[in-house]
Amino acid sequence: MKRIEFEKDSELKVILKAAFESYGLQQISIPDKVTRIENRTFFECAHMKCIEFTEKSELKSIGKYAFVHNAFGGIVLPSKLQFIEKFAFMRCQQLQILEIPEKNEVKYIHEDAFHCSNAMIVFGPPGLESVY
Repeated sequence: MKRIEFEKDSELKVILKAAFESYGLQQISIPDKVTRIENRTFFECAHMKCIEFTEKSELKSIGKYAFVHNAFGGIVLPSKLQFIEKFAFMRCQQLQILEIPEKNEVKYIHEDAFHCSNAMIVFGPPGLESVY
């Protein structure tokens, strides 16, 4: 399966732990109502080149190891995102730019969220309270 598409009016709130672990996914659009991507959700999706969020995304948190060893080169995270947990984007070696909108709700980014990744993080964090 290369691409997963959800209905535009999907009521999905949480993408569960390891839901797509080691899938051969290349692309996914996250439904607007998803508030949490749990631990290991897209772990070792080594061919994942594109993950999309809309401007209406309600995503609040990305769990531990959620995107380990994915192949996207850039990602724009939603403005309502508040928490990025430990090793969330570990070993995403092709990740060049991770963009967080200037108007955002980011409060916490674990210091190892991007361990062994090459990402340049671009954002203006008016509410950032801690990087641990």
